Amino acid sequence: SSSRSPRALPAAPRRRAMLGARALRWGLPARRAPNGARPPPARVPLCGRRQGSLAGGSLAAAGLQPQLDKFGGVTVHLAQLHAPDSLDQGSFQGWLQESVKQWRAEGRIAVWLHIPILQSKFIATAALQGFTFHHAESDSSTLTLWLGEGHSRLPGYATHQLGVAGAALDVDTGKVLVVQDKNKTTNAWKFPGGLSDPGEDIGSDEKHKMTQLRQSLRENSR
Repeated sequence: SSSRSPRALPAAPRRRAMLGARALRWGLPARRAPNGARPPPARVPLCGRRQGSLAGGSLAAAGLQPQLDKFGGVTVHLAQLHAPDSLDQGSFQGWLQESVKQWRAEGRIAVWLHIPILQSKFIATAALQGFTFHHAESDSSTLTLWLGEGHSRLPGYATHQLGVAGAALDVDTGKVLVVQDKNKTTNAWKFPGGLSDPGEDIGSDEKHKMTQLRQSLRENSR
């Protein structure tokens, strides 16, 4: 027709282009055109949603509930997710980025992020947001992000163990009780004691250990 624009596509190519554009927009497999030709495959951005994955806005419904602590920080446990395998790195990256922005605006001072070992793929995603390792345990790692002013004031993780020992003195003979560990160096003697459990009071711990020792001595003397 003389009224058709010189740049307009014929009907069949125009329909194929529309089908390809629709598939690209929605991330769906491209439909075949009437003549059987298949348009180029649709490409979905790497950070986009995958079928069956969790979008950032639905993480709360999936069980992820950040907790505020009394020091003004935020604690996040990825183990709270009902279906961890449904969370992809793109969705987590978007959620974490927006959440950190919101927490900064709210005046929070730090974020504690606990990641189970089977979800370790999210460690790199968090590191790109500025998170660093705080400590690791047998089945999880903990990362932190300081949001306050100046350098981080978060306490470091425990790097040592605390042992307690006590002296039992016989005032009548002037003798002091010493013990020897089993399977240790021969002729190595020490005051009775042992390692203190985390959170245990040192004084109470030593009294408990001495009580156990006296009971053991009574049993062995029978």
